[in-house]
Amino acid sequence: MECGRGEMEGLEILSTVYWHLKDEVSLSYLARKVSKIDKRNPVTWCVVGNCYSLLKEHELALRFFQRALHLDPGFAYASTLSGHELVANEDFEKAIGCFRDAIRANSRHYNAWYGLGSIYYRQEKVRGGRGAKDGRLEGSDSSNPSATKLSTCHSSLRSSPFAPRSSDWLRSTSRGQ
Repeated sequence: MECGRGEMEGLEILSTVYWHLKDEVSLSYLARKVSKIDKRNPVTWCVVGNCYSLLKEHELALRFFQRALHLDPGFAYASTLSGHELVANEDFEKAIGCFRDAIRANSRHYNAWYGLGSIYYRQEKVRGGRGAKDGRLEGSDSSNPSATKLSTCHSSLRSSPFAPRSSDWLRSTSRGQ
């Protein structure tokens, strides 16, 4: 039996909620249910992949996310989940590629932007030549511990149409204004 994507819409998000709650029972039940309904739906493989990810079976989870992408190469959520699994395996270059694929598929996919920003934050690598200087990022205010994160996010999202356009935003945010 095959279902249209709309009939299973949102189940990949529900599986991620179960993943964050570390609810193995609900996630396993959902994975079993959707795999009985439609094995040709990419949502099914994202749900199954999340189930294995929760069990720390990252390689197997990655295979299921890749199967979802094989069924629908433009499925941004599957690319993003693949990126997160690659981060768990510390394969940052491949993860960056997955997050960028997701952003190409959907430029407003915040999960992919978050994944990309978190890698840049871990590597202290930001776009436009901004980077570590005296143990902190340029433009950050050392009196506010959130300023470094804000600076990283601001820099890595600079090309986004939704990103603030000036460093004044960062300074005002850093000071709590």
